This record gives sequence, structure tokens and C-alpha cells, in this order.
Amino acid sequence: MSTFRLLDVYLFKELFIPFLLGICLFSFLGFFLGTLFELTKEIVAGLPLHLVWQICIFKLPFFISIAMPMSSLFSGLIAYSRLSMNNEFLALRSCGISVHRWLRANFCFGFIVGILCLVLNELIVPLGNYSVQHLYSEHLLSEQNHNSLSHVTSMGDKSKETFSQFLYARCFKNNNIKDLVLIDFDKQKLKSILIAESLTFNSSVNTWTLDNGQIYTTSKTISLDPLIKFKSQQLCNIEALKPITQVKYSPSWMNIISGKAYKEIVQISNNLTEMRKVQVRIAQKYSAPVTCLTLNIIGALIGGSSYNTKASKGFGLCLLIIFLYYITSSISESLGIIGIAPPWLAGWSPELICIFSTIVALSKMK
Repeated sequence: MSTFRLLDVYLFKELFIPFLLGICLFSFLGFFLGTLFELTKEIVAGLPLHLVWQICIFKLPFFISIAMPMSSLFSGLIAYSRLSMNNEFLALRSCGISVHRWLRANFCFGFIVGILCLVLNELIVPLGNYSVQHLYSEHLLSEQNHNSLSHVTSMGDKSKETFSQFLYARCFKNNNIKDLVLIDFDKQKLKSILIAESLTFNSSVNTWTLDNGQIYTTSKTISLDPLIKFKSQQLCNIEALKPITQVKYSPSWMNIISGKAYKEIVQISNNLTEMRKVQVRIAQKYSAPVTCLTLNIIGALIGGSSYNTKASKGFGLCLLIIFLYYITSSISESLGIIGIAPPWLAGWSPELICIFSTIVALSKMK
């Protein structure tokens, strides 16, 4: 394994500090704009502070992953602007060191950042997003603290009184239901009645556990016949409780493996819009490391060619490039989802533009 030369090590150090600063800055901005207002409303509505801290921790990897491409651009722009202002690049050129030589450190730095971004998106961010949803689900369950509870799920025409399940409980607190009565209907006819002393929800496996219960079925004589008694029984689906236990997942939360598995499920349902959305998300996952690499080089080229660029102007230019990048990304994503552009092209369009711009800029550099 070859070691870095002295110039590469020096440039790496110059890139690393602005990169960390960008991670902190853009992560905070993303959290402030994307989560803080929502959490403030939840706190006012009664969300416990210990859950707020857990949600913040679980959401942090997501905002860091979003901040990594922006920080990669920021580090190249700020670091090379400072080196240019101090005439260090002029000294390098006077020694016969070309632009392509000192950009080698940017290729290595951007490649490492891209790999870290890919690992973060594939292994950590999905777990954090799922954990946040389970925390919200558990909190919603614990908030259902009433002396009595009844929940009706209608099926068919909502204007008609048709039920699929009817649930009654004496007490609902801390993920536990006491003195449960669950009535099942089939085609508006009574099908069965379940009675249990308690019902507990396990959010980790998304199942309900009933204790000390009995199931009755109806006969043709309209009488109740005991079917089975049990001490403990697990149920995976209680339709009447879906509104407070069902967790909705987004394709953007999934890693590449989960996204491909979800794509096969959607393919069976013939939902073309959802299919294209998943394909675009998968393409974006693959393109994320390339984004970090190309944006770092673009930032270095702009910073190195701006001899009188101050840090404040560099930051403003960085925000402008990021704004244009995400505008392009949003437009291409929408075109891919509605079917105008192929999904792979919709996911890779911003990166292809960045790659083309980088190649053109490098070809003009001496």
C-alpha cells in the first residue's frame, strides 16, 4: 500500500476541518428546518422529553447523510479559497506542480466521503428511521389511557354502518389493554367473539399477545359456541387497532437491498407509480457516493480559481450550488416518477451534470 506524499497529507488536513464544520452546520440546519418545528408541536401536545431526545438521536444519522454531499462541496470550496488567497497555489505552480496533481487529494478525499455516505445510508439511516416510527407508535399506544375504549373500523361504503371489527376495553395504558372484547363480523354478520383479560402490543415484532382468553363462534341457531380457551395467544393483525399500530414506511428510508425487495412486492401489485418511485430511489442510493466525489472536486476548482473570494462569499456560493443541485434533483425525480424520464436517468441526472461540468472544467485547466 503506497503512502501519501507530503502534499497530499497537507491538502487532506486542509479539507478535513471545513468538512467537519460543514457536517455540523448543514446537519443543524437540516434538523432545525426538518424536525425542530415538528418536535416543538409534539412537545406541546404532550410528547415526553425522554422520547424527544431519543427521536433526535435516531434522526441524526439521516441529517448527517444529507449533509455529507453539501459538506464535501463546502470543504473543497473553503479550503482551496484559503490556499488561493494565500498564494499557495501560485507557489505550487511556480514549482511545476499542475492542477491535476493537487486535485489528486480531492479525488481520494471525495471517494472516502462517498464510501462513508454509502455505508451510513445502507446500514444506519434505515434503522434510525424505523426506530423513530416505533417510538411514535409506542407513544401513541401509551397515550390511549381511558376508562373505556371502543374502536370501530368500517368497511365498504362509509355512509353505511358496516363493521369488520368492534373492540371494547375497560382500560388502555402503557401498551396494555385490560378486559378486552373483540367482535369479528363477516359480510355484516356476527362471526366470532374473543374475550381476554389483557392484550399487550410488542412493537419490535409488531404483534399482539392475548392472555387468559376464550373465543366463541356463532352457530346457525344464533347461539354462541365456545371454540377454544387459551392462556397466551399471539395475533399479528387486529384490524380495529391498525390506526394506532400500523407503521408506514417510505422507499427513501430503505437501503438498496430492502428497496429491491420492496420493488418485487410492488411489481406484483402492478402499481407503476410506486414502482418508478422505488427505482428512482435505488438509483439515487447508488449515485450518492459519486455526488460526494464530484461536488468536492467542483468546490476545489471554484475555490482554487477565485483569488479574492472571502469565506462569506464562498459560503454563499456553496449554498447557491447546493440549491441548484437539489432543484435539479427534485425536477428529475418528479420526471422519473411520472414516467417522462427513465428511473435510472432520473436518479443519476444531477450526478451526470456534475460529472460533465467537472470534465469540462478539468479539460480547461492547465
